[in-house]
This record gives sequence, C-alpha cells and structure tokens, in this order.
Amino acid sequence: MSVAVIIVNYNSGALVSRCLKSLSDQTLCADELIVVDNASTDPGSQSMLDAITNATVIRSDVNLGYGGAINLAVKKLTTDYIVCLNPDAFPEPDWLEAIVNAAEVHSGYGSFASLMLRDDDNSIVDGAGDELHFSGIPWRRFHKRTLPDNLQTEPVFSACAGAALYRTSLFNQLSGFDERYFMYVEDIDLGFRLQLAGHPCLFVSNAIVHHIGS
Repeated sequence: MSVAVIIVNYNSGALVSRCLKSLSDQTLCADELIVVDNASTDPGSQSMLDAITNATVIRSDVNLGYGGAINLAVKKLTTDYIVCLNPDAFPEPDWLEAIVNAAEVHSGYGSFASLMLRDDDNSIVDGAGDELHFSGIPWRRFHKRTLPDNLQTEPVFSACAGAALYRTSLFNQLSGFDERYFMYVEDIDLGFRLQLAGHPCLFVSNAIVHHIGS
C-alpha cells in the first residue's frame, strides 16, 4: 500500500505552510507529497515554495485550474492511492491513516470523503461528502449544520476533492478530473463517473480536516 498527497496552491503561501505542518504530524506519513503551484504571483507563495524541503514542488507556467493541476501531478505518480488536499484544509493527526485504512478495508469503493469541519468553529460541519439532486444541482452534505452526534461512515454520492482519496488505477482509467471545469464541481463529475463505473464513494466519519473555505 502506497499513498501520495497532492496540494494545489494558487496565491495561498501562508496556508500551504500550515497545511504542510499538519501533514508532518500525521500518524501515517505519505509515501509522496507533491505541491503544484498554479503560476502564483503573491510573494508569500514564492518564499513558501522556495523553503519546501519535504515535498516535490511542481511549478506550472500557467494556471491550470484545480483539476488540471491534480492531473499533472498524478501523471508522475505510481502510488496505489492519491489524496487531494486543499491548502486551507488542515488534517487532524490520524486523518491520513483513517482514510487509507478505510480504502484498504472497503475494496468495493473507488473514492473516500473526509469529514470537513469549519476551521473557526469545529462544532460546525463544512462538508461530509457531496450529494447531487436529480436536477443536476450538487451540494455539500450537512454544510453549515451543527456536527451530529451520530455521524456514521456511510456511502455518499461523491467526495469533495478538498480532502479526498481516490484509487489511482480508477482515477487514471477514467482520465482523472475533467479540466474543462477549471475550478469547482470537477469532483462531482468524477464522482458521477466513478458511480457509473460501479465504484461508489464512502464517507469516512473519523477522517477529519479543519477547513477555512470560501
């Protein structure tokens, strides 16, 4: 079992530094850690990228969008799992171990969603997997609701790519994220294609990150 974590940065230098620190404190260390910079222009990003010693840095000359940046990184990977993590998402120490363990145990699932709590108020859910209405409108499950006492690990429609695990073989088989979305709902689209291919998504209630969001 091997896992790579991918962070996409665009003008978020200070946040990436905090995110990388949280990854260094994990009970399970990633086999590979990649930071893709989408042609950031802020001074904070440049100094942050220059200071990174514990990750591979890929600098794009243009802003590829979120899905494009993830796809670029995946082309360089041979790990069993890829994990997408937003620069403003800060995992609890056992997050990576929890979501990888779920993937190892639940072999029938193709993707795995984290419990995302608001960074400024951990009693409020930022997202617990994504859902899709039959009309085509997606939403983040339990968004802005008080954290339920009985939240369970259970199937959901798809994973928010702000903190999600995918089986690399399936990701490549389905050609990864559709780069035409550029930013947002590329994860819903991939989740839909995984569902159609017979590989549903599992929400992992004990894989917890604290998310700033926007």
